[in-house]
Amino acid sequence: MDINNQELSYITELLNISTKMLSAFNLEKLLRQILNTSLDLLKADTGSLMLIEENSKTLKIKAARGINEDIVEKVNVEIGKQVSGWVAKEGKPLLLVGGLKNDPRFGNLDGKKEIKSSICVPLNVEGRTIGVLNVNNVSSQNLFSESDLKLLSLLANQAAISIWGIRLYEEAKKANEETRIMQKQLIEKEKMAALGLFTAGIAHEINNPLATIIGNTQYLMEHITAGAFGWDEIKDVRQAAELSSRIIARLFQYCRPSEGKKEAADINVVVEQIVELARKQFEKQSIRFNLNLKANLPNIVIVLDELREVFLNIIFNAQSVMPKGGIITIETKSIDGGSFVEVIFRDNGPGISEQIIDKIFTPFFSTRRPKSLGLGLAICQRIISSHNGIIKVNSKIGEGAEFIIRLPAAKGTV
Repeated sequence: MDINNQELSYITELLNISTKMLSAFNLEKLLRQILNTSLDLLKADTGSLMLIEENSKTLKIKAARGINEDIVEKVNVEIGKQVSGWVAKEGKPLLLVGGLKNDPRFGNLDGKKEIKSSICVPLNVEGRTIGVLNVNNVSSQNLFSESDLKLLSLLANQAAISIWGIRLYEEAKKANEETRIMQKQLIEKEKMAALGLFTAGIAHEINNPLATIIGNTQYLMEHITAGAFGWDEIKDVRQAAELSSRIIARLFQYCRPSEGKKEAADINVVVEQIVELARKQFEKQSIRFNLNLKANLPNIVIVLDELREVFLNIIFNAQSVMPKGGIITIETKSIDGGSFVEVIFRDNGPGISEQIIDKIFTPFFSTRRPKSLGLGLAICQRIISSHNGIIKVNSKIGEGAEFIIRLPAAKGTV
């Protein structure tokens, strides 16, 4: 069989196209590539690539060129209707020359009678049609031929295989991701079950000495004049013990929904309370606080003890990585037009490495074992999430760490 120059050029181009399509792993990119190559190869004016929507059994444009974007968004062709629907139903290619008015099957489609010639080919794979490829000549006087129809059909066959392959790849990837998420959730449930057993065992052992501390400090405060030497220090000890007791209770309830009473609160007041409680201890370690609190912030609705627990956790984490002293900066502000309130904790410690920064909110993960169980930040994340907020961290080695907590503002306070 003799092959002329044009046919040789077509075959070479098809080989190039096949190679490109086999190397594509993004469906959207592949569809654009198929359409653009088809239009360029046949010197067509406009075109579209449509895929069958599995749920509705209709054709939807997924890639287009030379077609108004509004039309692309609105077009939804039923299988068996119009040109593309007919090709999708029959699974056969179609060549139309001289406008649709010359074809009795589509003579009623007045909107497309200006087309000089058109080719619509099915995307067939494994005995089924998954879509259609349309190319049109509107202004060009070069009418499509049977040779063009065969060429586009060959290209469509390869295109269908590539599209099908990517779909299978994406489905497998999605299935793997869903499996990974399910495995992660199962692990988290097992960890929370282990945590429940653990806290049940230690709650009694810790709460007993805490009760002794609270009782004795209360007794001393009742027998020492307020403001006398040591009275403030004893008060701080009692408050710290009471807070520790409540933290133990929260640890015990880590796997359960919060039952604490939510109330409107000024986040600046909470920050100031925590700083005042920790200041003396931190100053002994040459750690000072730098507060940059925005005035007139909207209130937040929160369980106050839980928020104090979060703030204490973060500043004590900062203290643990700055044994020779440093600065903890705490900033508050409103964002998104007052819809949210942010509190930002910054330290000038050693920072967190890229290898572990994604793990710090994972229960039982700690770089300070055996001193730490690795529950502090996991509890913080659970508390903030239960209040419809987010907590995130930014850090680089040698540049300290920044914890950002974002909470929704109370309605009617902005």
